[in-house]
Amino acid sequence: MRRIVATTVLATAFAVTAMAGDFRPATPEESAEVLAEVELSPAELGSLRCHFTQTRRTALLEEALVTRGVLTIDAPKTLVWEVTEPYSSRSVVALDSDKRMKAMGRKNDFDRKLFISSDTYRIEITPLKRDLKQLFAGICAWIDKATGDVRKVVLTEASGDTTTIEFHGITKQKKLTE
Repeated sequence: MRRIVATTVLATAFAVTAMAGDFRPATPEESAEVLAEVELSPAELGSLRCHFTQTRRTALLEEALVTRGVLTIDAPKTLVWEVTEPYSSRSVVALDSDKRMKAMGRKNDFDRKLFISSDTYRIEITPLKRDLKQLFAGICAWIDKATGDVRKVVLTEASGDTTTIEFHGITKQKKLTE
């Protein structure tokens, strides 16, 4: 019986480690370097277009809500979030004046932790201020090390509901320096 329990515990630990993607915590030096690279201002971003799949899981519904669409960023001016399935909608955000975008850029409002695997960075962002904690518990982003592209973002709300956004078919054009 002890062997069965020990084997089960070891198998579970192995499975959890495998699912974690072998991420290790970054050193302070690695964190500073990587976070400086990925925290570009809209003016530095350039333009980007990609497809997304958004999966919303909420305690109110048994099944997840899945939408698909296209994200277009024409930095530094606009971000366009266009849902194409299962319905159509379009939202435009002015990057240079949107209060939400400016709030997300305030570094002292968030704790950031970086984890590294062989091909991916995972950044965990946790709000530090009470008003932000009332909105969400955290944001986790997976970034491709080779390209710097954000591949997946998981937003966990204070209620425990989650929104997972996966990006694919990313094309970008760097901002031309003048």
